[in-house]
Amino acid sequence: GRSSTKSFSVMSSASDDINSPSQTQQLATRLIRGNNNNNNASPIKTCIAIAGGGSTASSAIASTSGASSLLLESIVTYDRRSFAEFVTNNQCCDVVFNSCDSQDNDEIIDPTTDTGSDSNPSDFSFCSTQAAVLLSQAALSRSIQLSPRFQDRALYCVGVGCASALVGNTERSDGGKISTAYIALSTLRKGTTVWKVKLENSKAIKSTDKRSRGEEEMVISNLVLASMIQYREELEKDDYDSMIQQILDKDGD
Repeated sequence: GRSSTKSFSVMSSASDDINSPSQTQQLATRLIRGNNNNNNASPIKTCIAIAGGGSTASSAIASTSGASSLLLESIVTYDRRSFAEFVTNNQCCDVVFNSCDSQDNDEIIDPTTDTGSDSNPSDFSFCSTQAAVLLSQAALSRSIQLSPRFQDRALYCVGVGCASALVGNTERSDGGKISTAYIALSTLRKGTTVWKVKLENSKAIKSTDKRSRGEEEMVISNLVLASMIQYREELEKDDYDSMIQQILDKDGD
């Protein structure tokens, strides 16, 4: 299967309540029930693995009626040993196709060596393309293990992984640190897609306008849900872009 890397960069400034718990719940409801409660989307059986921010996506799904129809399991591998154990115990694919910034420049990424950055390949980063892909492929393997029906395993199993490092409105962010997240979605049919998200906390932004750590959590969680909706509903580009703009509608998005 072919897969791609998509990149979003958003200025980390606050607004009213676009990325509020209610917005997250609406996205979770749409994922489960479909748009306007008219769900003609293909079924999915999902395991979600989170390292860092984004776990609110799982809790929003679990708190929505009908969650058992698609959510098999969710895990937060906050500790590095937990991350390593989950990935090691649920190995799936060794290679994914990846398109970095250009659809015409496809390359094969080996998640056992590629960090998804310009650093030495031997230096693993827990916030990287590699980390997200390892999580999503381990989650896919786990969803296959938990699905008894062959049809589900072959057609409907989905693994979602999110690896992030969120700074929020802290003193550290004034030094130019950027909150970053990598969201990966893996299936047997279509391979792995990776989204890279940057929430900038530069000195140019007033500290009172920056997102808090909790607000950044909601943004990443909403993007996790949006990636699943996009896959399940096979959204057209305009519809998908509209959804992303609702999530990333801050100054400088």
